[in-house]
Amino acid sequence: MKLTSKTPTENQTQNHMGSVVAAITLLVGWAVVATYGALHHIERVGRANPVLAAENLVWLTRIVAFGFSLGVLILGAWIVWLGHRICRRGHFPLSGMMLIRPVRPVTGRRARVLGWVAQVLGVVILILGTMATWLFVELAQMLLRA
Repeated sequence: MKLTSKTPTENQTQNHMGSVVAAITLLVGWAVVATYGALHHIERVGRANPVLAAENLVWLTRIVAFGFSLGVLILGAWIVWLGHRICRRGHFPLSGMMLIRPVRPVTGRRARVLGWVAQVLGVVILILGTMATWLFVELAQMLLRA
C-alpha cells in the first residue's frame, strides 16, 4: 500500500493555477464583450431618450468600476499575504515559487524588510484601487449632472 502526501505536488499546483488563469481570462473576455454590447444598447437608447441613456451609462460605469476594484483588491490582498509569508518564514523566494530565472535567496533581516515592504505596497494598492474606483464613479455621476 502506497502512502500519499496530502500536500499537492508542484505539477498539480501548476495545473491548478493554469485552470484559475484560464477561468479568469474567460471571465474577463466575457465582461469585455458584455460591456461592448451594453454600450451599443445605450447608444441606441440615447437617440430616443438621452436622460435614460446617461443613467444607464452611469450604472455601466459602476459595474465596470466594481470589476476593476475587485481585481485590484485581490491583487493588493495577495501582495499583503505574500509579504506576511515572507516575514514569517524569513526567506525569499519562498519554497515552491515559480521563478523566471534562478536568484540568490534573501534571508534574515533583509527578507523581513522585503516582506514589510511588500505588505506596505499591498496596503497602498488596496487604498489606491478603492480610491480610483470611487473617483471613476464620481466622475460618471458628475458628467450625468452636467
